[in-house]
Amino acid sequence: AFSPSDVELPEGLAWGDGAVSRMLETPWSPKVGYLRVTGSMDEKTAQAFHKAFDALQGMEALLLDCRGMGGGSDLPAWEMAGRLFASKTPNGPGRALGPTGSWQFSGPVVMLQDELEVSSAETFTWAVSETSRVASVGRPTGGWAIIPRGFKCPSGLVEFRLGVTDRPTPIRGIRTEGIGWPPDVKIPYGPVTCASGDLEREVGLELLSCIHAGASRDAAAKSFAALFSGGTARFVKEAPKLAAKRK
Repeated sequence: AFSPSDVELPEGLAWGDGAVSRMLETPWSPKVGYLRVTGSMDEKTAQAFHKAFDALQGMEALLLDCRGMGGGSDLPAWEMAGRLFASKTPNGPGRALGPTGSWQFSGPVVMLQDELEVSSAETFTWAVSETSRVASVGRPTGGWAIIPRGFKCPSGLVEFRLGVTDRPTPIRGIRTEGIGWPPDVKIPYGPVTCASGDLEREVGLELLSCIHAGASRDAAAKSFAALFSGGTARFVKEAPKLAAKRK
């Protein structure tokens, strides 16, 4: 009877259906928004997401926690993603993201993701990632969806439908079936990292602080990624530059 989701919330934030949020006070900013999506990709979750997002107006940076987010329909996923785009941003042929909601946030965003995200939850994840709108921390998404596709046997006697994920992502062309959508900073899953508390949130906030201080999203993400992938020397080399920006 243990759910990691119940203990991954910052202190002072209670669990709620759909989405919950609060403003975090950190040493580098008193207005860091934290938003956790707790539901699936449906209209109910989209409404809760808008309400939680609106409660963070005035934030300087956003930690968007999508770990364990459920699947559903792509339409709510795109609607929710639209809060991060102040103008229409191409998302493949004939499709654009945003703007949606009463206002949009244009500041730095770090997203937390994990292997429990599947189907339309992955749609949201790669939509905000491959447009380079967010930097992501965690582990690859689950890598499966139930998109019905019809098949016909050569004899013509049998036809059937099977749920598959045979579509590439619209910008980078990644087929996520079986491999998921990769994070910018991959946090290994194991006893050492799990014993460290909520390491994904801790690393996410550190990365967010660097981007908030003026470091480029790509440079900061690559430095943090090196720290967890055997490139410690690169992180040690880049850390003073990041620290100088953060004061």
